[in-house]
Amino acid sequence: MLVEDKRKLKQGFQISIGVLVFQIFLSSIFYIMYTKTKSPLLLSETFHIGIGIPISGILFLLYHQRYRERLEIEELEELKKREGKIFKEEESLILVSRVRLRQIEKWFIPAITFIITFFLIYTPLKLIAYFRGKKIPYHPSSVIPLLLIGLTFPIFILSRYILGMSKDKRWKDLQSLGSFLGVNAIFSFLTAISLTFKNLNLPKVEWFIFYFLNFFLILIGIEYFLNIIASFYISGKEKRYPFDSKILYLLALPEEVIPSFSEIIEYQFGFRITQTWFYQFIKKRIIPLLLLQITLLYLLSCIVIVRPYERCFIEFLGKPIGNGKIFGPGLHLKFPWPI
Repeated sequence: MLVEDKRKLKQGFQISIGVLVFQIFLSSIFYIMYTKTKSPLLLSETFHIGIGIPISGILFLLYHQRYRERLEIEELEELKKREGKIFKEEESLILVSRVRLRQIEKWFIPAITFIITFFLIYTPLKLIAYFRGKKIPYHPSSVIPLLLIGLTFPIFILSRYILGMSKDKRWKDLQSLGSFLGVNAIFSFLTAISLTFKNLNLPKVEWFIFYFLNFFLILIGIEYFLNIIASFYISGKEKRYPFDSKILYLLALPEEVIPSFSEIIEYQFGFRITQTWFYQFIKKRIIPLLLLQITLLYLLSCIVIVRPYERCFIEFLGKPIGNGKIFGPGLHLKFPWPI
């Protein structure tokens, strides 16, 4: 068992350091793309990826200390076999990593998470204030959206791989890293889509996602802050590190939304919702239902209602068409947003 623990803990810190290097590489690439395009959204996404670097660093430190702790336990066991008895003072001198690990969990992790929280709230606010109402010279590029989509794929695969690993209790803490990468993949893809629209002279999509991303990061910062406070009151097996975001996890693994909701219901009311046919039906079809709902909501943008005192004309990609024909009050159909 000890050998298996050592192997998995070693893999844990290897994965963490590997992701850390990957995140540094990604944030560098995204920043270079920002310098080429001057896209505010690319700068925000650069920050979004970069803020995950300290989380990888924390996890590397945790798994490395746990691995060292197992080595020290082995050393202690060998010493006990040879000498028969070990005094408590000698034991504490050998198990240095255990003491160090407790200190890291008690002080270092909350402190670093607090710093991350500060930047998660402060930086998006600064970005919004800086770019709001500003005319940014954009340099169109058809290559960058393709590059973004190309980068999204390995981020997504790595996220799924790590989230799969986190099902093992010894890799449970990697869940926060997998969730972070999963949401990175989502916003990288949205950035690619928005820049494609911007190349078609439709900049509103980028601004919408820019504001959405920044307010989302502020929300995660608030969640981290609440987690820090909660970490001082929750102990035992249920304790999670404050940088382990439930919001990010549910976004990275949307299929877990229903199970998480059912856990809350069962915990609060003692009602075994997981045993009902309705739960089983929703659990199997949650993704198709969500996609259907999103599609229907999107198609609603094809409908235009012109009120009695209004008139309208048709635009295609921002340019009037149809010889400037004016349409009167009533229900009209058009191409979906943002066309």
